[in-house]
Amino acid sequence: AKPTAIQASSMKHLFKEHVEGEKYKEFLLASETGSGKSIAYLLPVLQDLKRTEHEQSNAVSHNSSRKPLNPRALVLAPTHELTRQLAGFAKKLSHVIKLRVMCASKANTPSTAKSSGTASKMKGKFEDAGAASDAEFVISKSSRGSRPVDLLVGTPMKLLEMERGRGWNWEERARERAMRIGKAKSKEHEDLKEEDGGNKEAPREFWVDEPEMGLESVQWVVVDEADVLFDPDFQESTRMLLADIAAARGSPVPVIPSSALSSTPDSE
Repeated sequence: AKPTAIQASSMKHLFKEHVEGEKYKEFLLASETGSGKSIAYLLPVLQDLKRTEHEQSNAVSHNSSRKPLNPRALVLAPTHELTRQLAGFAKKLSHVIKLRVMCASKANTPSTAKSSGTASKMKGKFEDAGAASDAEFVISKSSRGSRPVDLLVGTPMKLLEMERGRGWNWEERARERAMRIGKAKSKEHEDLKEEDGGNKEAPREFWVDEPEMGLESVQWVVVDEADVLFDPDFQESTRMLLADIAAARGSPVPVIPSSALSSTPDSE
């Protein structure tokens, strides 16, 4: 009934009437824990998604991508636990207005028990895949949802997997690792390898799945716990995802390497 300070402040600005052709806006909401920041951004986001849904009901569908998921709003959070909390809260808020909220967390991955049958059959599938302990067992595409989604909540790395395809950076990491090993290699190392039983097996190849999410329809991006998602441990995946959204929306921006950012803290 009585909004907190951060809620009153955010709604004062975020509920302003939309102006056609207006450039995107950025807002920073900062307040102490427990002050209700989640509802401070979720209410305006859900309100605007419903508004644009009505505006586009007689127009061409906003689902321009052929990928299964084409969210109109993204909420990024640092942990899967927080994403599930936020998604649950957003579902409660949007229950009456019928917007679809989805949490991109492994906890929501459908069980494959029906398709797998008995435990012995599943064991056989693993054995057929090869005796190697590093064999991958891929979940079939039929287990994935294909309905439209309005708001998608997830960690930046999980959303990158969905947008670029699971295992999108494995080849790059393997190549960098091989280069590092190559530079460090010397005659002594080669001799030690031979004494130890010859060359070791090359790193296994990680299976790469097709991308399942398009970013062309994204209208809102919320970075929750921004101090965490822009710190050195998370910022690379966060900024890469933001750059991919900008590119999908037709306004590409360069992604500056984290090393360059940390070396010039006072740069623009």
